[in-house]
Amino acid sequence: MADQQATAPVIAKISSWPQVHHQQNPDDLLFRTIKDAGWHAFGIISIELWVSNSDGLKVSRPESGHWMDPLFMHTCLNPELARKVNENALDCAPGESLAGLLFTSTSKSWNYEQSKVYWRLINSMVDDPFIEQGPDKRMKKLHDIGIGFVATVPFRFQRRSGIVIFMSRTSVDTVMLQSKKNEEFILGATDLIGATYAIQEARKDISIDKSARLRSAVEQVRASIREKKHSESGKSIFAMSVLAAMASSRKSNDQQPLVEEGTIDQLVSLTLLSKDGKGSNQQSFRESPMSGTNEKKLGQLRALAIDLIQHLRKSVLKWKGAGLKAPPRQDWQDSFIAFLGIFITMLALDRVDVSLNDLLHNFEPGWYAGTLCIVYSLTSAPVGQPSQIVLAHLWCSLVGLAFERIPIPTFVKLALSTAFGVSGMASLGIMHPPAASFAYIFVLESYTVFSLLMILFAGEECLFICFD
Repeated sequence: MADQQATAPVIAKISSWPQVHHQQNPDDLLFRTIKDAGWHAFGIISIELWVSNSDGLKVSRPESGHWMDPLFMHTCLNPELARKVNENALDCAPGESLAGLLFTSTSKSWNYEQSKVYWRLINSMVDDPFIEQGPDKRMKKLHDIGIGFVATVPFRFQRRSGIVIFMSRTSVDTVMLQSKKNEEFILGATDLIGATYAIQEARKDISIDKSARLRSAVEQVRASIREKKHSESGKSIFAMSVLAAMASSRKSNDQQPLVEEGTIDQLVSLTLLSKDGKGSNQQSFRESPMSGTNEKKLGQLRALAIDLIQHLRKSVLKWKGAGLKAPPRQDWQDSFIAFLGIFITMLALDRVDVSLNDLLHNFEPGWYAGTLCIVYSLTSAPVGQPSQIVLAHLWCSLVGLAFERIPIPTFVKLALSTAFGVSGMASLGIMHPPAASFAYIFVLESYTVFSLLMILFAGEECLFICFD
């Protein structure tokens, strides 16, 4: 009795919550797949599917490609905002807003053999001036309702590509959230969601075709019974009743029929008889599939040609730009601090140049100008973090040292060292664009290990001044 009295206010509060009305059709196969993944994954309170269009210049969320836990929607910091964020999502360019940024950063590393879950913190992206937030500021709205972590998994099926975003609360248990079992489920759920989306249009077309054949079969059986032309009227009446039950059960394309769809061909074949009732002129409704090595090779060449044409088309369209905006302007206080910091740092580097003139020939303080631009103007950008700067400079310097000793023409070494330095930074996750020139410089100037130590000393002094 006491327990019932204690829980009564809670039950009354939950009962008073307004009912959540989903825009999606609850019988839609894609929505059911996403909803099932959300209920079973640990710590996940919202899932969204974002897909790329054919030219690669836009990512969009399908109508039934999202789900949010109703309990979270009612108990979050701002329930009304949560409802709007769940129901509305504008298309965005790659690199713009949350979906565009996650699509750009994960889709290029997609690998069928090595699927991976990419984890990000919402607040770090909201505060990053280097990230384009988009016109609807959806990333900030998600942060305001209590979304803390997002997991992204890219997919690619039947030349359709996109990402699935799994969202969780700020207060989620990260150990359980990022456990091996939970990540394996998230990877498997992404495969299922991606495959469901990829077959959606074909599934709809086949369903419409089968429904049309059912209607035709029913009408012919009705006409046959009325005209009494069938010698086996009992069999026709039985087929008629079964077909009618199947037709009435198919209220939507996504509902399960009362009778297995595999029997449709047999029933249609039974009812679509020739006029003489013997079925001598009856044709098969199911064409045999393509077979043979020639057809297979032709299909592979056709797919390769389509991919090549789409790649060339994307290259032309990308030259026009994706409509992204520049980073926001700084106020005069921040601009003055940037001016003062760069001025002091360049003075110090110039003094280092004078001091090391006898030990390090052709040292140029201007090498660090790009680094200072990023450090002072894009302070919170990932490429401007101290660890990125130090590791990127060290990597490219070592690459230059290695290629300088290879006995090949200098112009080839210069090109190879730069290419290897940049691709290595990208592969190692230590991107800092100004550091790429060090791979070129170390080959051009024939620097030694001692030169490397001197240059790193100068760079460390630069960072000490900048981040002091």
